[in-house]
Amino acid sequence: MCMSLSVVVVPLKPATDDVDIWQAFESEVRYQRKVHRMAKKYAEAFQESDAQGRGYLETEELVDAFEKLGVSLDVSQAATLHATLDADHNGKLEMAEFLQLVRMVLNLDESEVETETEAPSAGPDQNHSSSTQQ
Repeated sequence: MCMSLSVVVVPLKPATDDVDIWQAFESEVRYQRKVHRMAKKYAEAFQESDAQGRGYLETEELVDAFEKLGVSLDVSQAATLHATLDADHNGKLEMAEFLQLVRMVLNLDESEVETETEAPSAGPDQNHSSSTQQ
C-alpha cells in the first residue's frame, strides 16, 4: 500500500501588522507540520499492523496498531473503538476510518483531515494550543 501525504495551504486570518502576520504564519506552519507528522505516524502504525496487506484492521490488529503508537488497549477496549470508528459498519477498519483518530485527537473538523488517500491537511484551528502533543 502506497502512502501519499500532502499539505493544503489555507488562507490565514487577517492580522493587524506584519509581526502578527508572521507569527500567525509560523504558528500555522508548525500546526500543519504536527498534523502531517501525526497522520503519517498513524498511517505507518496501520500499515505495519495490517500484516496481510488487506487494507483494513480487525480488532486484534487494532490492539497491535495502538501498541505501535505507545497506547495499551485490551481487546474489549479495541472492540469498542473499532465499532466506533467503523463508519460503514462493515466490520473492517479501513485506513480512512483509522485516520479519523487524528481528527479526533486534534479536535479538527472533517475538512481538515483528508482520508481518501491517507493524506492529512490542516487549516487554521482555534485549538492549536490545546492540541495533544506527540
